[in-house]
Amino acid sequence: MLLREIDPFVRIANVFTLDFSAKNDIFNILKTPDCRLFYILSGAGELVAADIVYELSAGCVVLFQSGTEYSWQPSDKGIKYIAVNFDYTHHFDRIKKSFHPKHSAAFDERSILEKIDFQDAACLNKPMFFRNVSKLESQFRLLTTEFYIGHDYCDELLSSVLKTLIISLVRENTDIKVKNKNKELELTKKTVEFIQSNYDKNISNEMIANHFNFHPAYLNRIFKRYIGVPMHVFLRHYRLNVAMDMLRISDMGVAQIASRVGFADVPHFSVSFKKYTGINPSRFREDRSNG
Repeated sequence: MLLREIDPFVRIANVFTLDFSAKNDIFNILKTPDCRLFYILSGAGELVAADIVYELSAGCVVLFQSGTEYSWQPSDKGIKYIAVNFDYTHHFDRIKKSFHPKHSAAFDERSILEKIDFQDAACLNKPMFFRNVSKLESQFRLLTTEFYIGHDYCDELLSSVLKTLIISLVRENTDIKVKNKNKELELTKKTVEFIQSNYDKNISNEMIANHFNFHPAYLNRIFKRYIGVPMHVFLRHYRLNVAMDMLRISDMGVAQIASRVGFADVPHFSVSFKKYTGINPSRFREDRSNG
C-alpha cells in the first residue's frame, strides 16, 4: 500500500490517564486488533513496543500497527495522553466499538483487523517514536473534540485530520527521504535490468509493474524521475538500439530483426526507427555498409 492511499478510520480518539491504579494495563505485555497512536500530554515513563524502550515525556508520539506487543511503564506521577485507535482503511468501519488491549498471552492473532505493508513509507511497518512534536498537538486535540461532538461529516473530518497527522509524522522521520531515495534507485536499477532482459517479449508498463508488485503509475513516476523518460519510451529506445546493432553486424532481414527486438509488425518498427534515427532501417544498413 502507498501512503497516499490510506483512508483512516478513527475508532476512538480520547484523553486517558494511566497510573498505578490501572494494574491490568501497566507493566503487562499488551496487544490490540487495530492500530494505536499515542500523544503524551504530560507525565513521564516508558513505553516498550516490539522490544524497544521509548522514554516518554510531554510532546512525544508513539505510532504502531495492529498486533504489536507493547507495555506501559509510567512514573509515579502517571502519564496523561491522547489515544487514537484506528485502521488505515475503512474495510472494518462497521466495527465501531473500541478494542481494549489484551494481554499478549490471551490475544488471538486472528482478531487482527488488518496488517498494512507500506511500500513507500516502510517506517510505518514498525513502531515509530518522536520525542518532541508538540507542534502537532492542536491536530490531536481536534481529533478528540470532533470525535465526541460528532458534527456532520465527522468521520470524513477525522479521517482527513488523521491522514494529515500520519503524513506529517512520516515527514518528521529524518531517515525516510534517504531510505526512500535509496530504495527508489534500487527499484529503478532492477526495472532497467528487467527491461534489458525482456525487451524481446510483449511487455508493457502494467506487466513490468506487476513483476515488482507496484502500481504502474507509481513505478513509472519513479522510473522517469531517475532515468528521465517513461518506461515505455526507454523500452522502445532500447529495442531500437539493439536493432541498430543487428543491422550493423548481421544479415537478418528487417522483418526478422523487428520481431527479434519485440515489435509486433514491420511498419510500426520502421516508423519508430525512422523517428529515432532520422532514416529507415534499410537506409541505415546501407549507410553503415558504405561507411
